Amino acid sequence: MVELTEICRRTGGGPEPGMLAALMAGMPGRRYLELGAGCAQASITLAHLNTECEIDAVERQAVLVEEAQKLIDHHQVAVQMVRADLRQLTPVLARQAYDGVFFNPPYFEAGKHRPPQDPIRAAARLTLHGDLHDFCLCACEMVKCGGWVVMIHRMEQVEVCAKVLADVGLTLHRQIVLGTGGGKQSLVVLMAQKGGVGPWCRVYDMTIGASKR
Repeated sequence: MVELTEICRRTGGGPEPGMLAALMAGMPGRRYLELGAGCAQASITLAHLNTECEIDAVERQAVLVEEAQKLIDHHQVAVQMVRADLRQLTPVLARQAYDGVFFNPPYFEAGKHRPPQDPIRAAARLTLHGDLHDFCLCACEMVKCGGWVVMIHRMEQVEVCAKVLADVGLTLHRQIVLGTGGGKQSLVVLMAQKGGVGPWCRVYDMTIGASKR
């Protein structure tokens, strides 16, 4: 478990990083990319769960990149922080180079919700530097053909998320509801594949760690 520093807590401090890490630890492949990584809690946790993997973690805010690097150095894991805007990532990292891409995008649309006074928290919660389409499009560009994209969002936005994944060219294979109190507080994991044959054509069972058709 990655300790939440004061700066990390300003991004929200919810359960999503641990959930993403646990899910990705059972996925095939060894090279992964996290988008909007914040303090890189998910990437660091994943590196502990799967010591054979290599992870690039992309974050735009310099203060979070600096904090993440301190945590990476402390935990001595194979995570490389990349300070970049995910909307302009291809000049920085190679396209179609990752077995899996994962992210927990901002949940609220900028301009429709009152922003928090803390700029770090505002960037984590609002689509100030990239919306859901930007995240999904970047993931599709960076993942290999046959690779997987895993995201967490609010359950009430599941239909929107599924549509955006399809719009950028990813095939949705599985939805996993993660109850965090029920109702609109519940979260959902969406697992999509690049180059899939059709919806629900393949399921990767995270519990038993085996692929089945």
